[in-house]
Amino acid sequence: MAPVRERVSHLGDFTLGPRVLKITAWAVPIGAAGAVSALALAALIGLLTNLVFYQRSAPPGSPGRRSPPAVADSCWPPVAGGLAVGLMARFGSEKDPRPGMPEAIEAILVRGRPRLSPGCAAEARSSAGISIGTGGPFGAEGPFT
Repeated sequence: MAPVRERVSHLGDFTLGPRVLKITAWAVPIGAAGAVSALALAALIGLLTNLVFYQRSAPPGSPGRRSPPAVADSCWPPVAGGLAVGLMARFGSEKDPRPGMPEAIEAILVRGRPRLSPGCAAEARSSAGISIGTGGPFGAEGPFT
């Protein structure tokens, strides 16, 4: 039987170098920014759900009353949310406001790296929060797909 080094030599070199420190230094703030963004989106969804369906301002994430929502039989909340998202898509940023996976892959293939303006990202996340918070549909990529 061959020594272990000879049997696993085709797997590559797994030594750690200075590049790992650089990647880690970038990963920590990016992960923190993603966590803050996710918490902001959850807070927006909770706030809109409580405002639209329970007509009250409550702390984000609170379940609301145990009784049925005041507008449970009404279809206006998803319609109003859809209109708001539609207006954001029509009159929002000049760029394509759909930062989904196909657009990111295209940007990587065409330009070498994806570039998304902060305004476009904020518009996409707020439209997702409005859509979900008002009871509207939300697909895998977002309300613009």
